[in-house]
Amino acid sequence: MKSFGLYEKSGLFSDTKWCNPALTGICLIVGEVYLFHESDPCCPAGSSLWGVFDKRLDGSIYLESSTYDLIRFRKWHVLPRVYRYCRLSTRSELRDYISDLLRCEACFIR
Repeated sequence: MKSFGLYEKSGLFSDTKWCNPALTGICLIVGEVYLFHESDPCCPAGSSLWGVFDKRLDGSIYLESSTYDLIRFRKWHVLPRVYRYCRLSTRSELRDYISDLLRCEACFIR
């Protein structure tokens, strides 16, 4: 799985994705689940922050939701700058994230 650094100075921003041309066209796409890591470029699932990319504004990356453990989810916040690496989730990681997020939200409805 290819990962990339987040805070490069040559990034571009549009309504739907944040691209860094210096990193061969890798883009953060709105609504996609990414794994973020402070120090490991591989962004292993067990020690990464999982989050849904929302937007990039004023040099900050905003997430719709995120989790460290697929149990507790945080909504609508800025990604802390300590996270230096990122990769797109695999299909199975995406499935796990969405199903656990829905399960978590269902608990609050009851």
